[in-house]
Amino acid sequence: MQHTLLRLCLIALLPGQLQAGPLFDAHLHYSAQDAAHYSPAQIIDKLDRNGLRHAVVTGTPASHTQTLYEYAPDRIVPLLGVYRDHRDKVNWSKDVSLPARIEAALKKGPWRGIGELHIFAKDRHSPIFRRIIELAVQHKLPLQIHGDPAVIDTVYDIAPGQAVI
Repeated sequence: MQHTLLRLCLIALLPGQLQAGPLFDAHLHYSAQDAAHYSPAQIIDKLDRNGLRHAVVTGTPASHTQTLYEYAPDRIVPLLGVYRDHRDKVNWSKDVSLPARIEAALKKGPWRGIGELHIFAKDRHSPIFRRIIELAVQHKLPLQIHGDPAVIDTVYDIAPGQAVI
């Protein structure tokens, strides 16, 4: 792990002309506000102008991410955003209906991951969070988490092999 991190840091310090390969954006949002101003074609054009061949995308609600994926399935890696709107960002770990909504969406969407999930250490023992981890394991999907180190430790306590972005 340390060798990989060191290698990535060294690559980042190389002059641009010595860095090989296309860029891949691993954290892009396409939410309701974005979709109101930018069509999928405009988003792909922005990726092109910035030299980005692929992007991991999440959004609120998830339907916008799905629309963008359907427009450019060879460019977009869709993550299932779990928030219906931005208010869910604060209380999702207490929403008992969330696991069922995630499970239903996973059955009918093109999802390659679940997230992003904003969670602090005090909420890491939520049964809702545990169930989402279980769903990620069941469907073999990574979780995109914004959280404290204790949150990541909890994920690995529950599911030692779980991929986390």
